Amino acid sequence: MTVLLRILGRLFRIALYGLALCVVLLLAAVAFVGFTDSGARMAMSYVEKLISTPERTVVLGDPSGLLTGRLRIGSAVLGDRKGTYAEVRDVAVDWSPLSLAFLEFKAQLVSAGSVSLLRLPEPVAEASASSSSGKPFSLPVEVRVGSVDMPKILIGESVLGREQELRLSGSGSAGANYVALKVALSEQARPDARVNADILFNPAGNELRLDADIAEPRGGILATLLRLPGEPAVGIRLKGEGPLSAWGGRLSAGLDGQEVLSLDGRHDLSTAGLHTISLHGGGAFEGLMPPQLRSLMAGTTAIDVVAAFEGTDLLRIEKGDISTGAFTLKASGTASVKGANDLDVALSGTTQPIDLRLPLSGGEARFVIDGATVSLTGPADASALDVAATVLSVEVPQGRVEDVRLSARSPAFDLAKRSGTVNVLAETGATAFNSEDVNRAIKGPAKIAATLAIAPEQILFEPVTIESTTLGGTITGRHDLWTGATDATFKLFALPAVLPENLSAKFGTTISAEGRVTASSEGAIDLQDFQLKSDALEAAGRVSLKGGVLDAALSGQVPEIDRFLPQAKGAASFDISAAGNLDAPQVKGAVRSAGVALAGRTLANLAIDIDGKADRSSPAGEVSVSGELDGQQINLRSSVTSSSGQISMPVVEATIGTNTVKGALALGADFMPDGTLQFAFPDVGLLASLAGQSATGDLAGTVTFARAEGRTGLVLNATGSNLARDNVTVTKPVIDVTVEDLRALAATGIIRADGVTAGENDLQGPVVEFNHQGDVTGFKVSGRYENAPLATEGSVSQLQGVTTVALSRLEATVKGYPLRLTEATSIAIRDGAVNFDHMTIDAGIAEAEVSGTFSASGESDLRAYLSRAGGPIDLKFPVDGKEASLAIESANLSMVGKMQSARLSIAAKLASAAFPQGSIANAELAVESASFNILEQSGQVTASVKVGETQFVNADLARVLPGPVTLDANLSVQPSLIGFDEVALASAGANAKASGSFAPRQASRTLPSS
Repeated sequence: MTVLLRILGRLFRIALYGLALCVVLLLAAVAFVGFTDSGARMAMSYVEKLISTPERTVVLGDPSGLLTGRLRIGSAVLGDRKGTYAEVRDVAVDWSPLSLAFLEFKAQLVSAGSVSLLRLPEPVAEASASSSSGKPFSLPVEVRVGSVDMPKILIGESVLGREQELRLSGSGSAGANYVALKVALSEQARPDARVNADILFNPAGNELRLDADIAEPRGGILATLLRLPGEPAVGIRLKGEGPLSAWGGRLSAGLDGQEVLSLDGRHDLSTAGLHTISLHGGGAFEGLMPPQLRSLMAGTTAIDVVAAFEGTDLLRIEKGDISTGAFTLKASGTASVKGANDLDVALSGTTQPIDLRLPLSGGEARFVIDGATVSLTGPADASALDVAATVLSVEVPQGRVEDVRLSARSPAFDLAKRSGTVNVLAETGATAFNSEDVNRAIKGPAKIAATLAIAPEQILFEPVTIESTTLGGTITGRHDLWTGATDATFKLFALPAVLPENLSAKFGTTISAEGRVTASSEGAIDLQDFQLKSDALEAAGRVSLKGGVLDAALSGQVPEIDRFLPQAKGAASFDISAAGNLDAPQVKGAVRSAGVALAGRTLANLAIDIDGKADRSSPAGEVSVSGELDGQQINLRSSVTSSSGQISMPVVEATIGTNTVKGALALGADFMPDGTLQFAFPDVGLLASLAGQSATGDLAGTVTFARAEGRTGLVLNATGSNLARDNVTVTKPVIDVTVEDLRALAATGIIRADGVTAGENDLQGPVVEFNHQGDVTGFKVSGRYENAPLATEGSVSQLQGVTTVALSRLEATVKGYPLRLTEATSIAIRDGAVNFDHMTIDAGIAEAEVSGTFSASGESDLRAYLSRAGGPIDLKFPVDGKEASLAIESANLSMVGKMQSARLSIAAKLASAAFPQGSIANAELAVESASFNILEQSGQVTASVKVGETQFVNADLARVLPGPVTLDANLSVQPSLIGFDEVALASAGANAKASGSFAPRQASRTLPSS
């Protein structure tokens, strides 16, 4: 027993020593953290990590005296993803650490040497709401601050529109159930610009005191922020006190000393827990509103509201009248989840529709509202709900929607259980959007009708129906109100007109799409059983995106390839899949076709395979193409690898019959190439057929790409025996061209051939030379045409999308006519339009001047004028084995509009014209067409001919048609037939009219001679 007591005593002493050691260590730790600078820094470092998030950072500098009662922090810097947005310096807190033992934070002074708010922080997604416990916030300790002093608060220009320096002083206290606060805020430069507030909120003590006063001279912060006209002096006063159960107060406001608002308010609380709030007053406070709300609050505003509520179970409106010069709102009745309902709310314009404008980041949203009504009647478990609104127009920066009609109706909605069926309808009139893509897809009038089965835990779509000019379909499914998840099945259709013009023409029938989509509140999306059907394309597959990970697969077929490649005939199928991180998924693709007809050749067993990683910064993969073209094997293969930002194609191989390409390329950050490709094309026709074209010939050589000083150049060397397409043949072409900059098309080199034949035209020994200097590429063309020299010189330059061709020399002989450019001229080309700057060509017997703009696909405005300075233009040409002649004084032509509907005007004056049948003199010709299709050579034409003198070999004809003679005709021109209606002929010998048609004689390919 004695031994046991000794052991226990020894253990007790050891325990006491251990406890004492722990106390000493704890006291040492507290002393280290609370009374040393290094300990304070360690504690503040922990606090920084505790309160900082990826979106918000707090950095505390130079802390000291944490538990001494004199806490000092040299700086506190607040930041977000964009950097620092606020900074506080020289923070001082004089407080009592011992008060924490009594669950109270008591400070005699809280001050800061300076506070700087440089800008507002970036918004943060509200993720905390879902994770909170749902309990109201309550302070763990009482807070009492005897004095707050911040003599220098700097607000940045980006916050208030101009830089402001303020001063703040005050005091306050707060607990779990009360707040008491006194604050004085003023401008440093203008102390009379101030805010004073004395607030006490103590529900437990049945107390509420609000005493706030805002006074600003002209040009103050409020006037600037609200953009008040003239920046007037602003005064706002809120005063009220008394027990919460019977509290009254008044809000008043004035501009430049003139009261514009007076509003009395009262709150009463009955012993049964019914709150009654009343508001009475108003004024002409339009000038106190921001610009977007001024029109809404125009004129005199009258407010007369008396309403009672009991928690969330009851709302009773005894009076609910609010009127302004712009709108009138009337509300009355009761809404209850336990008893009967008879609530009515009506909104309408006072004298005209309500013009509501709301600010947006890119402009403003404007709603012109005709009216809105809300009606709730019947017992709580079967209330009839009727909500309706008519909006005459909605305008946002992206477009405009007219005649919007909205309604939501339920015959028996259970308010207590929050369940029932609601029929929702949204209809629009005409729509107009700035984006052509959106304008095509969404075209009013449109209608969306939905039958919603609402329950506390979910909303069912049974279904949602969409109807519009171009889109339609149905959506069925459910939305979980607890989890935020949505599960829906859709069946949609669209007309081809929703697609861009170059694609819509390829679809002849409606395009349908159906599938099932699920979405979670975290942003995960899963599309299953997707099907796309049309006459031009069919596809089916799935897409899943969760946590930034993509998993997708799509397969389908193109039944008629010629819809997309007009020169091809056949069908093809495809399979595409993608899996992995959304920024760099692994992609696989395959295209298969049993047979495709190309320009009279058959491409059989076509197989295209792609397997790689679609990483924008580091792509990698393999591409292969195989097939048989007219029995000849086709194989194309290329690989892509990436390393340290460098994209390489170490293998580029292509075999198309006997044609081959081999080489390797590297791509820079701008995807411009570097490397060499060797090609040998003994059968160019096989290559041309792949593009649906017909050609023959051979060509072989090398293409070398090289990057230097931020530019990519090209060297092309190639030779061949001949190249031919249609009726054009090039004999023994030689190409030796160096392009210093591919983006600027800066070319130097030579292209030559033994000859070029185009139909009946033969060019011998053509040589084209390029010479690049600075931003200009000069060129020189030489050769022989019709056994006479051909020479052209000039330059090509590009600036801001405009290609300018400057011609300094043009000499040639065509059918015996020597052609020469009279003076240097320029031709500007932009977006396919060619602009001629008064180009004049001397043809020996005449001068032709061309000016204006010509566009093959767009609008043209072209003028041509033919004349001769020394007298009439004399032309001779054969007619029926004999000779005819024309003496033209002048001729001009104008063409305005598109090639398919050009406005044509042709006028000519003839000194004389001689034919085997006779001659005429002093003649005028005029031809006009308001809309002539130049491409198809068809349209309605009016023609007028006036002849001063006539002389015919045939005596009868001479007697019938002596001068002067006039001829007026309306012609319907087609390439194979010209119809004429009531052609009127008048002369001194006869008058006649005729109608009919004739087939035009094919024009001679032989030009008249001089």
